[in-house]
Amino acid sequence: MWIDNAEAVAVALTVNELILNAVKHSPKDSTSPTVVLQPSGASALVLIRNAVSGTPVFDTTTGEGLGTGLRLVRSLMPKQGACLAYELDTPGVVLTKLTLSPPLLLIAPP
Repeated sequence: MWIDNAEAVAVALTVNELILNAVKHSPKDSTSPTVVLQPSGASALVLIRNAVSGTPVFDTTTGEGLGTGLRLVRSLMPKQGACLAYELDTPGVVLTKLTLSPPLLLIAPP
């Protein structure tokens, strides 16, 4: 799989900001965040797990409750072929799912 050249920088900056947010918002005495790239057919998932204090409340669609980092992610994300979702994976652990799919992802090299 390849990322469309026109969107490669936006995807790199988005992933970078998501990872930095996970590190920044993890409690100091918690386990380190993990990042996994998981190909799945014609799409790919970037999965980021990190510990949190409390239950974060925000909405990436409306922008409600977003801090500076997630506002930046929202503005950088490609409009087509990228979908961002959050869920509590287990109590005290947030799972961030960035799904990349066509037309953002290319199956054959450009």
